[in-house]
Amino acid sequence: MSVTMIIATFVVGLIMLILGLVIKNKWLKILSLIPFAIFLFALIRLLGFLFH
Repeated sequence: MSVTMIIATFVVGLIMLILGLVIKNKWLKILSLIPFAIFLFALIRLLGFLFH
């Protein structure tokens, strides 16, 4: 996973979270956790790779 993909995933999660808060949609907030989870997982993998 490239750095641009990681950043894009984070941005998508952020947009979904903001939309969820604006529209007050519970499902959009829950769904926004998926990109954040992928982002965190990728970040941990990346850091593990760098400091290995």
